[in-house]
Amino acid sequence: MKKIYKIVMTGGPCAGKTTALKKINEEFSGCGFTVLNIPETATELISGGISPQSVGSWVFQNHLLRLQLYKEKIFESAANALDADKILMIFDRAVMDNKGYMEHEAFYKMIDEANLTEQELLARYDGVLHMETAAKTSKELYQLENNQARFETVDGAIKTDDDLYIAWKDHPNFYAIKSDVCFDKKIDCLLKSIYDIIKNNPR
Repeated sequence: MKKIYKIVMTGGPCAGKTTALKKINEEFSGCGFTVLNIPETATELISGGISPQSVGSWVFQNHLLRLQLYKEKIFESAANALDADKILMIFDRAVMDNKGYMEHEAFYKMIDEANLTEQELLARYDGVLHMETAAKTSKELYQLENNQARFETVDGAIKTDDDLYIAWKDHPNFYAIKSDVCFDKKIDCLLKSIYDIIKNNPR
């Protein structure tokens, strides 16, 4: 029987998601999983010239939501077609991240117009990993250079991290991966959390 697990990685900018994704691929590929990486939709749009500044926040967030949902549908269809028994889908941000970048009233209006509820959006995933931004504990490590879609100051990164935490925290398998430890321990905590999510979602 095919087992597919869907896990979101979120958190403020400069949290180590890029490095973490590599470690996840190494760890779980070695355990017999086929790992699918769904790239961050906002970065794709911004890198392509579509940003909140160019089209306005409301239009951007609506396009982001629709593209994210479409991408997930495609990846889920492909996952079901794969000749693999265990599949781990890792989403670099997902639909509830929109809430972290919008006024909540606007977010609820947007999903209502899409005939969706917050509960339905959370239920799309088996687990959520919130990686805390380095801006909270190691401001000297916070940088903008390694992501052309990143623009937040240190204070802005901290606020974004807090807003994203609030957006996702009601998921029943929500794990906060803190930055107040060395990065290797942060990765160890991340990997353990994924194993816990898999254990909590038997197929």
